[in-house]
Amino acid sequence: MKKRCISLFLISLLLLAAIPTVGASHFSDIEGHWAQSYIEEVTALGLFSGVSSTRFAPEAPMTRAMLVTVLGRLAKIDSSVWQQADKLFSDVDTSAFYTPYAAWALCGGLVKRSSSFRPNDVVTRQEAARMAVQLGTLYGYSYEPAEGIAEVPRDYSDSDEISAEYTIYMEPFTRLGLYFGAERNSEWFHPAQSVTRAEAAALVWQLYQMLFIDTELILPQSLVLRSTELSLRVGDVDTLGYEISPVAARIATSLYWHSSDSSVVSVNSRGILTAHAKGSAIIYAYTENGVAASCAVQVSGGDFSNADESYEEKCMRIFGEVVDEPRMYYYKNGAHDYTRASYDMVSVSVLIWDFDTNGEKITKSRSITVHKNIASSVAAVFDEIYHGAEKFPIHYLSGFSHGGRSEHTIGTAIDINPNENYYCDPDGNPIVGRYWKPGEDPYSIPPDGDVVRAFRKYGFAQGIYWSSGY
Repeated sequence: MKKRCISLFLISLLLLAAIPTVGASHFSDIEGHWAQSYIEEVTALGLFSGVSSTRFAPEAPMTRAMLVTVLGRLAKIDSSVWQQADKLFSDVDTSAFYTPYAAWALCGGLVKRSSSFRPNDVVTRQEAARMAVQLGTLYGYSYEPAEGIAEVPRDYSDSDEISAEYTIYMEPFTRLGLYFGAERNSEWFHPAQSVTRAEAAALVWQLYQMLFIDTELILPQSLVLRSTELSLRVGDVDTLGYEISPVAARIATSLYWHSSDSSVVSVNSRGILTAHAKGSAIIYAYTENGVAASCAVQVSGGDFSNADESYEEKCMRIFGEVVDEPRMYYYKNGAHDYTRASYDMVSVSVLIWDFDTNGEKITKSRSITVHKNIASSVAAVFDEIYHGAEKFPIHYLSGFSHGGRSEHTIGTAIDINPNENYYCDPDGNPIVGRYWKPGEDPYSIPPDGDVVRAFRKYGFAQGIYWSSGY
């Protein structure tokens, strides 16, 4: 990717020289406004429009829908290839004016990955900074300060008010010479303050001068996934490879991936699929300029373990042979052979319930590493727990581990909320954990609730190891 470097000094000259001088505007509410020249230029370019034929409303707040639309127009995206935003967001209407621009912003990294877009929320200054920096990244910009020129201050007096997820965008924002107009040299950033339409116009004009004059890009023209149809079984993990042409196309470091039903098949940022439940789903992949491809995935039921399996059958399922001491299966010369054991382990992504900061139950995604020969069973267990009436909350989840002599070392044990669910020896003496208070503490597992029933159904039992009595 060709990187374009520009000094702060050069940026300053560009911005000072490029402030537009156009004739009197037809907007009656911007005469004498500090952003008048910016507003006149961006409206002349067709990037902004007024709130009416005579008013621009410069001090009105900018919404997320408005800003991604303006930036998409600035980038001259082909909106016809971005109509799939309703597949990416739960709150985006296919017919809305901002639909293609929301999809483009998501796949280009201008907005963070989320199931909702919140089109009518106002844009904060830290959100706008992210969008501006990411747009620059898409066009290959990096920054090298000019020798002898003082750097833009890296810290703001209110830097502690900037949300952690946005801090990485603050320095490139200021070091690229970007600002919101009237407060160019301010030591305050006001991260949570909403961006006005006037400030957005000033920012967009700067981006136009920096990114879209005499810029030529080689963009992806085609995207082909290794499969357009795929059959998996519950618990399977697979990777969707892809090819992009032309080879010289400048693209982001990774594609944007999306599953039409993540409860059936989920996909991560590297195109790795995990099958969770029987059903079908479509996996979509997008380049930053809207070239898309998809793969239809059909998931069938796995070969599940069950409560009627004998000890010998459990051994055959997991090891392919009957062993005297399962916990020692991966031990060699008195030590746990982690390398050998890890070859037989897979990571299973599951959906769980937990509480948010307001005490409301929300869905979370977690991964747990278990033996590959029970992966489908584990996926089925957690699918039943997730869809159970209790919506049992889980804040701690672990599986395979290295060292010791337990079923964790063979990938057949799972810990859930251990502090709230201590386990005891056959005489009832607690060994690990603080307490067990079902009905009082929501993280304590009820003795005959959804969790216990789901695990028993697939042949699991509570205890340290098979038939231990613990």
